[in-house]
Amino acid sequence: LTSIDAQGTRMAAVERFGLAEDDDPTPEQLDTVERERVAEALKPFTKPGLRRAIIEISQSLYQIIDEGAIDVLLDFGHSEAAVESARSKLDDFERFIEENKDEIEALRVLYSRPYRAGLRYRHVKELRDALRNPPVGIHDPENGLWRLYEALEPEKVEGRGGSALVDLVAIVRHAIEPGGTLVPVAEQVDARYREWLAEKEHVGQNFTASQRKWLDAIKDHIASSLRIEPDDFEEVPFNQWGGLGGVCRAFGDDLNPLLAELNERLAA
Repeated sequence: LTSIDAQGTRMAAVERFGLAEDDDPTPEQLDTVERERVAEALKPFTKPGLRRAIIEISQSLYQIIDEGAIDVLLDFGHSEAAVESARSKLDDFERFIEENKDEIEALRVLYSRPYRAGLRYRHVKELRDALRNPPVGIHDPENGLWRLYEALEPEKVEGRGGSALVDLVAIVRHAIEPGGTLVPVAEQVDARYREWLAEKEHVGQNFTASQRKWLDAIKDHIASSLRIEPDDFEEVPFNQWGGLGGVCRAFGDDLNPLLAELNERLAA
């Protein structure tokens, strides 16, 4: 590594070309010296004995995986210390949200009874930032907290959540009402969307293939962002289909009430 160190190369060039210490070598001089230093550094690797030793060591570290064999899991568990540490971290989290339910907007909304709509993605980001600091201190709280519940309450966790920031919403709700099941927000939204479509079909309101394309994408956006607004149609994938103008052409005057209904039903 020292062979490509910029300061080391400069000093070597000053000495190599007899320059004054405060003189700057030309780019050509620096390039010449750097090539010489790299060649000198690589000399040991030209020796057959060293090359053979490197190959032998690398071969000794190979791991052969038998994909045809089936492993049997004999036992699985967590050490008592690991369980205590995980429980302590969840206790810190649950105590934090209880103590800050009137201070952080996301918690104010999630604790509200009856539930007050209006949770926004920026509110979840604010909560995420707060959870990164003590006393909780988890850098990636949506993933870290999900894994803790998964480890301590596996019977109450469904799906592989924690990869989306909005899963913090599901985690907080589970902490507030621990008797329920912890399910990724995307899966909750998808289930509500299927119910909504079935209701529309039941009353004879059917959608064209083009409208379903828009609706499916709107559902996905709500699943990741909790809400959809007109400005969101200028983002991918909507802008590839004509943006706000395209969705207006697809639904006409029904668009605004449709978006309001989807925001209310899917992100409930």
